[in-house]
Amino acid sequence: MQRTIQRAKALPLIIRANSNSLRAVSFSLARWAEETMGRRRGAGFPVLALPLAPLVFDFPILLPVCCPDLPRKRAGRAGRRAFAYPPCMRRITIPERSVAPDRSGLLGSPPMKPQHLALMLLICAIWGYNFVASKIAVSQFPPVFFTGLRFLGLALLMAPWLKWQKGQMHLVLPAALMMGTLHFSLMFNGIALADDVSVVAVVVQLGVPISTLMAWGMLGERVRWKRGLGIALAFLGTMVISFDTRVMGYQGAILFCIGSVLAMSYGQILVRRIRGVDTFTMQAWVGAISAPSLLLISFMTESGQVDSAMMADWTHWATLGYAVLGVSLIGHGGAYFLLRRYPVSIVNPGFTLAPILGIASGIVFLNESLSGRVLIGSAMTLVGVLIVTLREAQAAEARGLTPAEAPDKIVGKVAGE
Repeated sequence: MQRTIQRAKALPLIIRANSNSLRAVSFSLARWAEETMGRRRGAGFPVLALPLAPLVFDFPILLPVCCPDLPRKRAGRAGRRAFAYPPCMRRITIPERSVAPDRSGLLGSPPMKPQHLALMLLICAIWGYNFVASKIAVSQFPPVFFTGLRFLGLALLMAPWLKWQKGQMHLVLPAALMMGTLHFSLMFNGIALADDVSVVAVVVQLGVPISTLMAWGMLGERVRWKRGLGIALAFLGTMVISFDTRVMGYQGAILFCIGSVLAMSYGQILVRRIRGVDTFTMQAWVGAISAPSLLLISFMTESGQVDSAMMADWTHWATLGYAVLGVSLIGHGGAYFLLRRYPVSIVNPGFTLAPILGIASGIVFLNESLSGRVLIGSAMTLVGVLIVTLREAQAAEARGLTPAEAPDKIVGKVAGE
């Protein structure tokens, strides 16, 4: 054995082979050397470095064969194997054989099936056109009265999911009031006062950065510089819009919309503290709490409810059916379906197409005209919202978030729904 060791020290072995054969030969040699030298632990045998130059690489790889007296340890970085040497010896790392990542979908995610992609586009179209439908509805019905009718239909539709949540109702009830009664009453008043629903479609997207800021202040969530940049860009875009001469004529509508997204954002903070309540159950409670409270507020602060209902034609009632069946059933139900099958990092950013379709719907169906200032501000706001949404979706996917664990990720991202 001493003769074998001397020969190994005197004559380094140089092997040229392909990468698979090289790995097999080199590690077999290392295993043989360790087993052989293990019989003579007393001999202080130094590390034998074998310079190997495979054909597939342009540089030599040094393969260390360690004496069993020297401990092995895992390197800090995943995917690399390291050996521990005495301080006088150089540390050499050997990369393990890597497997090429699956690039079949976006960023390695599974590709979305064509029918599911069509469903996502349909949801965005439904949520986007809902701004126009809401404008048509509040031109006939008092805003809060129409909102109460909508939630009455939602409560009847979601009645099978209405269940008492033991130990969670102290959060469910105020969250439903914030996300239903207060949010929608303020937003529909803003839609009624605004001349352009396209501006409303953009301003209400501030709910995304506002909810992020509230989560940072109240829940201690970390906001890194990329999300901070998106938040700043979104608010700056809204400021650019507000200084337009036409928009300054209905500043009250902008304030109503900002108040509505503040209410929605605080409701989302409450929802994040709720445990074990799925999206449909939360929707059922929003409808059950909001319908009677909104109708009560309407009869206390508005007038002409009965006359507006008697004089409404089929188009006005169709907008009510559209809000209940289209926006709530198909929109939220479809979003829940997609989030159960695809990563949050794919689905949520796709929903940012809704406000763009809302702007297009206002231009096409209501003949709205937007100035260059409004277009620039809208682009800034939507880009900022997209940055925040992408970062939040990636963080949610990294934490393994599911819709059942975070229902606010489904119901709160597109205002006007």
